[in-house]
Amino acid sequence: MKWIATAAGLAIAVTLGLFGLSAAGFIDNPLFFSRTDSTLSEHVFTVELDGTILIVDGRHLRRIHRQPLGAVKQVDLALPWPSRITDLSAPQVRDEITLKNTVFVSMRRRDGDVTTEDRLERLYPVLLETGSGTTRYGLTLRAFHSQSAYAGQELYSGKFGDKPVAIRCDAESGSDVEPMCDRQLTPPQGPAVVYRFHKTHLPGWRKIEALVNTLIDMLLRET
Repeated sequence: MKWIATAAGLAIAVTLGLFGLSAAGFIDNPLFFSRTDSTLSEHVFTVELDGTILIVDGRHLRRIHRQPLGAVKQVDLALPWPSRITDLSAPQVRDEITLKNTVFVSMRRRDGDVTTEDRLERLYPVLLETGSGTTRYGLTLRAFHSQSAYAGQELYSGKFGDKPVAIRCDAESGSDVEPMCDRQLTPPQGPAVVYRFHKTHLPGWRKIEALVNTLIDMLLRET
């Protein structure tokens, strides 16, 4: 009977250990919880996020964040830049991931996310320096004032087709910190999206926006 008690104790310890690792975010294998994920091919599998099935190319995957009981709360991807997504079956050849050669994309659960329209109409106006701003790269540039939560950043706003655009970027400070830009998207359906890229690529923001939109369409396509 002693060995039964020992085995039972070991099983409990392993279960608690796995629970602890998943709660701490150390277990990020996308196939760890098979009840929500399935493999479609060598590189492609599905992940359920916020009630939506995403079709993920593992070659773009950086990390899957899970809640303690296994539900996915965020999927992080890294896209080579400059690049063009065409076919999931095409080989991906890239150098080491750096801030300058990558567009970082996060798909996450919606949790009261503010739309771009609301940010431009209600949130940002009270946080920006006064004045009409200047035009750069087809966008209007205005700085956030020094007392705002975004002090040290700039806002680039405009349109991409008929959709409003709001891109926040680090202001040039002369420090060794790499200046980055980020944009938040709230598609009509599916998870919220945030993507980041190095500020040196800001002149090509339209191509990056198109790339991310292509990625979203691929993630949300039906199997």
